[in-house]
Amino acid sequence: MVVSENLVPLQIPGKLNLPKPDITFTVSEAKDGGADVTLATDKVALYVTLTTQASGRFSENSILMLPGKKVIHFFPFGPFSLAAFSSTLRVEHTQQYQ
Repeated sequence: MVVSENLVPLQIPGKLNLPKPDITFTVSEAKDGGADVTLATDKVALYVTLTTQASGRFSENSILMLPGKKVIHFFPFGPFSLAAFSSTLRVEHTQQYQ
């Protein structure tokens, strides 16, 4: 059973030659009252990071994303508005800043 995974790059992010991924996302209401963010990418994306003004935490963040789809869950702290969450959600990755 895998308990933890860590990506250890052999260079600082600024020196990596990263492809420019096309990352898209959709947001849906989760059964527990939070939100599910479905991410999709066509190329490898390093340190994909999600931020929002909504109060809560993501199930995973700052991740290595391989081509394909991945669902990240948002666990709200207190009252939650899916509209406010969706309108302030940002998805960023390392290649954007190279």
